Amino acid sequence: MLLLVLSLARPSAPASVPAAVRVVARGVSPEATAENSQRKLLVDPRGRIFLAFVQPVGGIDQVVVAESGDRGRTWRMQQQVTHEAQHARLPSLDRFPDGSLHLVWTEYAPIGRIYHAVRRGGRWTDEAALSVRGIYAGIPVVTPRAGWPHVLWYGIVPERPSVRTRHGAIYEIVFTRQERTGWTRPVSISPGIPDSLNPALAADSAGVLHAAWYQFDGRVYQIRYTRYDGRWSPVRTLTGGRTENTAVALATSGREVHLVWVEQGAVRRVMYRALAGSAAPIATGAEVRGPVIAAAGGRVVAAWAQEGRILLRPLRPAGPARVVGRGSGPPALALFGDAAMVAWTATTGGASDIRFAVTPVR
Repeated sequence: MLLLVLSLARPSAPASVPAAVRVVARGVSPEATAENSQRKLLVDPRGRIFLAFVQPVGGIDQVVVAESGDRGRTWRMQQQVTHEAQHARLPSLDRFPDGSLHLVWTEYAPIGRIYHAVRRGGRWTDEAALSVRGIYAGIPVVTPRAGWPHVLWYGIVPERPSVRTRHGAIYEIVFTRQERTGWTRPVSISPGIPDSLNPALAADSAGVLHAAWYQFDGRVYQIRYTRYDGRWSPVRTLTGGRTENTAVALATSGREVHLVWVEQGAVRRVMYRALAGSAAPIATGAEVRGPVIAAAGGRVVAAWAQEGRILLRPLRPAGPARVVGRGSGPPALALFGDAAMVAWTATTGGASDIRFAVTPVR
């Protein structure tokens, strides 16, 4: 671990990458791949790729899931999952052990509300509302445990706390899970000042869930972490001091947990930490944003947006940052064998599209 931290301590200048960039979809939302804490790109064991994004249909934002069976060269199947006459945004998906795809998103009618649907045998179920009507909820994430969906989002719980925050916010990280009898009552898992945002969630190989978000501590935002094995553990704070830390994402490989986030100090940096180790910077720049991370088979890679470009950096084994393509991000990222797959939003002349590239990693 010491050698890894030392090798990451000096972010290197990005090198260009001869990756072939493909267009997945045109005419998408400028925020088609937001937010970075949400899983939007995944690859199944057969190599099929699934990507969730937002595309206007008749002037209304809708959630679409695209599929490719040839490493992203073509995207022949694009399923529109939402159809209501209200904006549907911020999708996140995961693949479950039975091969089904679970999708969560936010619909605005006009206040954000969380919905869930499942794809089995190529068909999507009817959507199910998870959050309380009329009480704001947004940016959901979903992952399996014992074959059942577990979902987090940030929002307001009905029992609103009377604590003054910097923004007047009363947002908490909210948790629900599905059981045989239905969905459990949504509850808060973020003790402390109720200004918690943008959860990330993943399951490890033992079925333990790992969650992270950023939360106001009375001065600045800090990265918070907890785990679930049938009960949520006491929440840990992974950062400290007077420096703002936001935009966290996480991934698991085996029983390891890997995190990236943005540190907004005198110098803006993307930070990486294996949970069992310490944090190290992997990118520096005034415009670094939207970091994401993927881990599989002993490899760990991160990607982020910076100055109109999408960058990819191998972290294990460690390597230099590479330019994947032009775009505003945030990117979505997945690993399959020795290939890193990246999707992102690019806007040119007022028109936005989804772009995709496959880059080999050691």
